[in-house]
Amino acid sequence: MGDNAKQPTQSPGDTGLANIELALQHILQAIGDGQSDGIEKLTDQMDTLVKSLDAAEAHADPQAVMRIQALFKQATLAMATASQQARGELKRISAGRRSLRAYRP
Repeated sequence: MGDNAKQPTQSPGDTGLANIELALQHILQAIGDGQSDGIEKLTDQMDTLVKSLDAAEAHADPQAVMRIQALFKQATLAMATASQQARGELKRISAGRRSLRAYRP
């Protein structure tokens, strides 16, 4: 019984934000680890998280919402950067293949 008194009460919005924050941190970690080959999957996950944020923020602490919004900005920027890097790598591979073909006898 004493344990229940020590636990802070959380609104459903706070619990939802905690899950969103954790998911965003996983996305940032995946991109940071170079697992950006699944950008489409991560983009779909971000879309789902945005919808979840819309539902959770009405009942949540404004400071927590601002923290989550900052994570969204970081994740979006990281995804855009990873996407640009992937496009650049594809261009380099394509140019390399064209060069190899040009020098073949």
